[in-house]
Amino acid sequence: MTTPALSPLPVADPVRELVVTGVGVCAPPAEGAPDWFDYRTELGPQGYKYVPRAAQYLLAAAKRALIDARLESEGPDDRCGVVLGSNNCASRLHADIDREVADTGIRFLRPATVPYFSVNLFLARLGIEYGWRGFTLAVHSPATAGVETVEQGFRVVRDGDVDWLVLGATETPPDTTSPTPPATHPTPPAAAPATTAPAATAPAPAGALSASAPPGAARPGADLSGTGLTASAPPAAATVPAAPGADLSAAGRPDPDRPRPDLPGAALPAADDGAAVLIVEPASRAAARGARVYGSLASSSLFIPPSAAVRDADAEVDRLRAVLADHGVSADIPVRLLRDSSPVADVVARALPGARSRTVGPGCLSPVLEVADILRAGGPGTAVVCANALGTVAVTMVVPARPASGGNP
Repeated sequence: MTTPALSPLPVADPVRELVVTGVGVCAPPAEGAPDWFDYRTELGPQGYKYVPRAAQYLLAAAKRALIDARLESEGPDDRCGVVLGSNNCASRLHADIDREVADTGIRFLRPATVPYFSVNLFLARLGIEYGWRGFTLAVHSPATAGVETVEQGFRVVRDGDVDWLVLGATETPPDTTSPTPPATHPTPPAAAPATTAPAATAPAPAGALSASAPPGAARPGADLSGTGLTASAPPAAATVPAAPGADLSAAGRPDPDRPRPDLPGAALPAADDGAAVLIVEPASRAAARGARVYGSLASSSLFIPPSAAVRDADAEVDRLRAVLADHGVSADIPVRLLRDSSPVADVVARALPGARSRTVGPGCLSPVLEVADILRAGGPGTAVVCANALGTVAVTMVVPARPASGGNP
């Protein structure tokens, strides 16, 4: 097939200058001690008792990232953009409020907690804490939201609305006590001729891979027409047809309790728990402050129609290989693939046979932790690819500023 033409970045594109100067991670240790996090130690004894756990994680990770970037004394800033992702941060609070209202009514709801019924407040709390008023965006795409913050944040910098960014994700495990609807398994559509595969017409998003990525990376304006892939996310109500070996719930997501015959180990891994924050700013600003530079990032997202992943998987694999190559994901680039147990993720795994792949549980934190790990460890440019059942595929190129050190600092 013909390789789509790629448009170069403008010479003065400010995204070229963006580097990561701070990495903050707040996550449980490997042994998973239940009392691993104490907000009093992390944030202080007063003012945070009734802040929900996911927001506490986020504040703690941001505090570490700011110290790492030598920005701990930075005051309010109208030129700072905050873009954060989460899937399940409000799940348990919503369940608690539902139970409280059902049992006793609204009179006994805690006033300090009720505002967090708005899921966006979990993430907006960080900007409120530090007085960052340039831009705040919450991203909630299943699985990919954390790394989509790179794409969305870079777009805001390119538009000139902010100069530097605070990116990341926070999660707590979803509530498991509320009843769930019975699973349904839609019948896959009849096979269609290959010529009827959907063709993309939208250009690649403005946050497409930047010049900091390895040679061959895509540029904004990449034409994906004829590839069978689109550059936008699917509708939230998209239904994923069932396929052999993929038992799907009513929400179109993999059934976490059903073992996959092709993925040894049975059930889905534990849900994400913790937070990770990255400080991203112009290299000149970092140099003036004497800050350490971890490296650079570039991110773009694609969409594979879930029905096509079932109906014509072989063709989708071929198309995806071509598009990933245009995004700098070539055979000589290390790839870390984070996936669920859906047909869409199966297509991505087949297109990336050499990837270091692992199945992740509910949440969008794991891909951000992978990015943080690569930046801290150093080494070659690496692609972090995340795929979900609804069809979104996020590709993040991580280019460390130094060679591998043999361990994290």
